[in-house]
Amino acid sequence: MVENAPETAEALLKRGELQLKALTARYDMYFQGMERLEPSVPRQQFERLLQQLLDRRVTNTAINFRIRQLSRRYQTLFSKWNRICRQIEEGTFERDVKRARQRLVPAAGASGRGAGAANPGGDAAQVSRAEQGIEVDIDVFEAPPTAPRPDPVVDVYRNYQAARKAAGLAPVRLTPDGMRARLAPQLARLDAKYGAGNYTLEVVDEGGSIGIKPRQR
Repeated sequence: MVENAPETAEALLKRGELQLKALTARYDMYFQGMERLEPSVPRQQFERLLQQLLDRRVTNTAINFRIRQLSRRYQTLFSKWNRICRQIEEGTFERDVKRARQRLVPAAGASGRGAGAANPGGDAAQVSRAEQGIEVDIDVFEAPPTAPRPDPVVDVYRNYQAARKAAGLAPVRLTPDGMRARLAPQLARLDAKYGAGNYTLEVVDEGGSIGIKPRQR
């Protein structure tokens, strides 16, 4: 379908730009703890609108450029939001770690005061045991020994396919296992260079070309 009325595409584009701005604000509020749920529905609504824009054959060069720019901006935010959401699921998001420490520190103070009131002479052994118990709780929170970690290749595969869709490109005919096989040599080199688990793989959009780059933690 050839776009005969650029103003219609422009109106849709302006609505998309406003939606992305509002969606960014909603995610910021979610990451700050001001909203309890991830704004998945508004995100899906924006993705549908963006797909409508990408499916159009717009003859106006300026509007077409803005559509591609909107798509690239969303892909950058898409990768950022997914990364932070994974950290929240894993319990490693900095905000959650700080809050847990803040909850535990007052508990330590209350424990110390209670021991002093019950035993005016002070019981160093009891205080030490209380502090050790709190310290163990912090360790368990920061590094749960039994917490399963998501498969990074599966996340990269999903982000890669979503990035191609956002950029108006056809999805690659590749399964997650196929991508893992292709990435195996690079992952071995990255493990040797940074150490296993000391880097992440991120999908990037460089001028309409979708690629995967490592980032050291």
